[in-house]
Amino acid sequence: MDSKLEQPNESEKETTPLEETPKAKEKTKAEWLVMIYLAGDNNLAEECVFALTEMKRIGSVDNKMEVMIHLDTTVHENAVMRVKKSIKPGDTNKELMEMRDERIERMRRRAANPEDESNTDEDDEQSGVVFNFVKKCIDKVEANHHMLILSGHGNGTADSFLREEDEDADGLSVIGMAQQIERIRKDLLNNRQIDVLGLDSCLMSMGEIAYMVHNHVKVMIGAEGFEPRA
Repeated sequence: MDSKLEQPNESEKETTPLEETPKAKEKTKAEWLVMIYLAGDNNLAEECVFALTEMKRIGSVDNKMEVMIHLDTTVHENAVMRVKKSIKPGDTNKELMEMRDERIERMRRRAANPEDESNTDEDDEQSGVVFNFVKKCIDKVEANHHMLILSGHGNGTADSFLREEDEDADGLSVIGMAQQIERIRKDLLNNRQIDVLGLDSCLMSMGEIAYMVHNHVKVMIGAEGFEPRA
């Protein structure tokens, strides 16, 4: 008599738990996203850090206003952070030093494995540094309105914008700045204009500059003359 192999019950079969699909991190939502680029890799370094310290007196306001800064100095290179309210002495320096250590670690990994694209620091590309900063902010925050403030050295159309102390370093031309503003509108804001563009630099309210960005921003604010230490 042929014997039939006993088939296991469904309940007896080994089951492997399904791997959970990692959820995309939800964006923070706010009415306004304020993005401030502090170009302090020059004699403005102290002023930029002081400005950040003053911003932290108010900080971001949940659901209403998210404030993000990009700080570039000789010590803190390309540090991007959310401005949180804090008046405790040393908090700003502690946060900046932690970000500096993380950047150094990324540089070490990149040196050890240059083919690993995850270690690439896109901020090293001067031609797109403003665009990259705004992209990082928009990737984290979903807002109805956007304000972008560029703070550093400026000479209107006569010289480079947001230049560094190193004379051999290539600054950002005014045309290059306008091109990045256009990319931000088209690639990051779905053709929506930036609500407010602030140019916290000397001689940056020239008609030529306003014309370069008039299709991409609603309101431009800039200094008519020279700013102290800018």
